[in-house]
Amino acid sequence: MVQPLPRPVRDVLAKRVYRMHLYLFDEIRDHWPNYAEDAKDRIRELGWEPPRPAVDENAVEMPTNGAGEDYLYLHCELLSFVNYLLARNGDPAFPRVEGWVSFPGPGDPEYPIPPSFYIPQGLAVSNSFIPRAKSDDFFHRRVRSWERQCATPAYLRRVTLSEFGTMIEGTLHDTVRSRWASVPGSWRPDPPIPGEPIADGWDDPNYDYLRDPYSMHVNPVYWKFYGWVQDRIEDWKLTNGVFGRNFWRNTWIGKIPGDRQPSGSCPAGPRDVPLFALFDETDLGEQHLAEMEQVVATIAESEAAG
Repeated sequence: MVQPLPRPVRDVLAKRVYRMHLYLFDEIRDHWPNYAEDAKDRIRELGWEPPRPAVDENAVEMPTNGAGEDYLYLHCELLSFVNYLLARNGDPAFPRVEGWVSFPGPGDPEYPIPPSFYIPQGLAVSNSFIPRAKSDDFFHRRVRSWERQCATPAYLRRVTLSEFGTMIEGTLHDTVRSRWASVPGSWRPDPPIPGEPIADGWDDPNYDYLRDPYSMHVNPVYWKFYGWVQDRIEDWKLTNGVFGRNFWRNTWIGKIPGDRQPSGSCPAGPRDVPLFALFDETDLGEQHLAEMEQVVATIAESEAAG
């Protein structure tokens, strides 16, 4: 079975401030064009307007606007943070994230595919995709094809880093979340219920449902995938003659406590304190969480009105 994250590391990632931030990054990039204008104004006031939404008003991806690079940069910063936590934890059996060398195929004993399931509150397109993503045929025809494409120099030379990120987010990211997802014990309301905060029960460290952006980063499969993604970024750099850490152009990862800005240098070096450490290791985290609660409330009201 997949090696679990060390408990101290998992418990940090499961904190509400991290769950909320990653949930909002996913939610806002995917739905910004369709929020009501008054909701957009309030979200702007709270510092969460996305400079580059991931999709347009028809939910069509925008691979050339830079959003795909934002997606990759967020996960690069997050991976740096997890490796920082692992180094601090000091478990010799899990010193750092090691991504998949290749996606585990059907029948792999370490990464078995959980049975398919149906989401009572889910969209029809989601419920139809889950069994497809879990099928052997889909893996061999689609997943292996995408995996090969991501390592093909001719492809890597013809795409920008943003286009590469959009491709990964729209194909393998969604597939991994569905293929290795197990049915949760219950379903977090999404969108949140207007007038109610996201219930504290969803902050339980055992809630690591892969299909929920509020919890997927607590699941160890998530890190095997994003370790693989980080290696593909290095492939893209090598193919395109890009070196060092300071090559990023689009680095929006949501509002940062204290209005700090990403440095554009990622991954963090061994002596650097990652940006995400600010959320928990300074006194800024409590204010950041309170502001994010306001953003979630604004979104819930906007979607209920729409």
